Amino acid sequence: MIQTRRIADEIQEMIRRESIPPGGRLPTEHTLARRFRVSRPIIREALQALKALGVVESRPKTGLRVLAFDPTAHFDQIIPRIRTDEERAEIYELRCLLEPAILRLAAERVTPEKLDRLEQLLLPPLSKGRDGVREGLARDVAFHEELWRIAGNRFVLSFRGLLLRFFANLETFRPNGRTA
Repeated sequence: MIQTRRIADEIQEMIRRESIPPGGRLPTEHTLARRFRVSRPIIREALQALKALGVVESRPKTGLRVLAFDPTAHFDQIIPRIRTDEERAEIYELRCLLEPAILRLAAERVTPEKLDRLEQLLLPPLSKGRDGVREGLARDVAFHEELWRIAGNRFVLSFRGLLLRFFANLETFRPNGRTA
């Protein structure tokens, strides 16, 4: 296991050092085993770990290819693991820490067209009662997601899954960690 992790790290370092672009081919398993002086089963295990992380893919007749980096895929792996009120409270704290900086970034990058889109999310009056609450939450999520998109940073945007998860539970969750 430790050796597999070390080899996976070395393959990622090789990709970075040799500037292999997304879509670029990696050497064969046999060549990698010789290069790193390990058995092919160790190389296979390391490649499986890298496939699970979204670093590489293998296809018949095309071999191993490097995938484009997608930060969303990594942050989205966290979402199913958030189970407790304490964890949701910590996500809320993270959001409170991030949003002022995201807002500053969005303010620097907003265009008149994007500002119009934000305003459109706020304009129609809300329904009354529980439907209005749900509608308001949905608009709030859409508004924040648009702000994050305007910020123009793909790492910031990749956090949106955590934001949406928090709002999905908002009707029963309070930021102090208690449920309603």
